[in-house]
Amino acid sequence: MTFHGQCWQGPESTPERLEQMGAHIGRRKPEGMTTPWWRY
Repeated sequence: MTFHGQCWQGPESTPERLEQMGAHIGRRKPEGMTTPWWRY
């Protein structure tokens, strides 16, 4: 088990986890909100 700060990292690498977090945010964004920060 790996701990980084306040969050448990899990088995994924940091880049994989960040991609998962970005996808989660994208799925939950308000309707009509743009995502210029996300690379499709």
